[in-house]
Amino acid sequence: MKRRYFFLLLLLLIIAALLIWFFCRGRNDVAGIIPEDARAVAALDVKELSQATGLAVDKLCSKLGVAEVGQSGLNLSAPVYGFVSRQGHFGIALSVKSKRRVKKALQQIGTDVESQRGLQWAMVKSWIFAFDSDRLLVMGPASSSEVGSLRGQMTALMNQKKVSSPTLNDLNKRSGTLKLISRMDVMPKTYVQMLKKWLPAGIDFNSVSAFAALDAQKKSFTLHTELLSEDKQVLNSFAQIDSLLRPIQGSLLDQGHSSPVLWVTAGLKGDRLLTLLRQNSTIRTQLIALNMCVDADMMLRSIDGDVSLSVPSISLGFKLPSALLTAKLSNKDFLHNVDSWKTGLATDAGVRFRVLRDNDFHLSAGNVNAFFGVRGDQLYITSDARLAEQACRPVSTPSLQGLLPQMKNQVFFATFDASAFMKSLGLLAQLLSSDSSIMKAVNAIERINLSASNSHDISLEVQCNRDLADFITP
Repeated sequence: MKRRYFFLLLLLLIIAALLIWFFCRGRNDVAGIIPEDARAVAALDVKELSQATGLAVDKLCSKLGVAEVGQSGLNLSAPVYGFVSRQGHFGIALSVKSKRRVKKALQQIGTDVESQRGLQWAMVKSWIFAFDSDRLLVMGPASSSEVGSLRGQMTALMNQKKVSSPTLNDLNKRSGTLKLISRMDVMPKTYVQMLKKWLPAGIDFNSVSAFAALDAQKKSFTLHTELLSEDKQVLNSFAQIDSLLRPIQGSLLDQGHSSPVLWVTAGLKGDRLLTLLRQNSTIRTQLIALNMCVDADMMLRSIDGDVSLSVPSISLGFKLPSALLTAKLSNKDFLHNVDSWKTGLATDAGVRFRVLRDNDFHLSAGNVNAFFGVRGDQLYITSDARLAEQACRPVSTPSLQGLLPQMKNQVFFATFDASAFMKSLGLLAQLLSSDSSIMKAVNAIERINLSASNSHDISLEVQCNRDLADFITP
């Protein structure tokens, strides 16, 4: 009988422990500090960064010059969170390993630490520190008149039992060693002004957010950005641009130079591209002028599929580099009007049009030269006679072929051969890199890739010829 009561009591104790754990499980979670109405939230997974770079957390901190942080009682193996509150204050939330060490570290830099409201408090310049045995919260900057109210907010954040921040929840669904979601009204004004140029007028930018994530691999890192919104105007703008894009097929990988410094490709629907271009008054005027020489509108409409731009080399001069544009065609109807190009209205203004051979043409006006034509089912355009001869003739491009898997499911892809560009600078590159740590890092960059899966989802990858750990100097 006693044994039965013993097991019953033990079961009740286990249930009670589980209930306590259930209701308090988020208490020591650093993310539990994030305000529900945060305008921006960021997270850094130091442990994941350590694994990616091949450096232990303590060595990583040492390389970054913050070795003392790892010895100040903070648990840098746990994720670090940052946020912007509704009032515009910045906050950083970290995990604490030793409250005593945190207090000692603050005192060693001449900062007084006091106990109040169940927390330890300190003030470093205009930044307020609040911590307990589990977490540390830093917020600021705060003016003298804001200190009292900000301390009240920090107390509430340190003691809140449940977090339902939409921004934090959205961030947790996404991957990234360092990741951020921010409302546009928190982002730098220059960035917002740039977006305003291609988003519809009158949009409430409080309804638009930006997501950014940085992922590190052993010899490369990738920056991913995406615009997020539920605003119908914004979504319609995205849909309009996406309607002219199509997945890259990789059919033009062997076009142009065998090892270009810059190579760009995109999947396009020409008829929809033309409609979008005509909405810009400057471009519309240029198209009207071009149509006086050749049937530019018909050419654009005939494009359906991959379009590529190959740039063999780039110099430091101000002269535009030679480039070859190639595009897949759905039809060649514009060739029926070649005879009319010879006597077009533009000829009266000094524009000269010549037929070089079947379906190969040359257009010149002053210092402007354009070689263009059709070979097979491809259109080519270039300002260089040598590139015109090579156009639409397959060449071996091993460096580009290796990038084909990265183009899968993308609508835009650009690759810059940084190592080839630096080699082309010759002695100048050597002089620049001899005494500059920045140039040494630049020399270690092998290739830069820019890709987009749609109009508002873009990634930048930097590939290096050395481990990322080598870049981080004490």
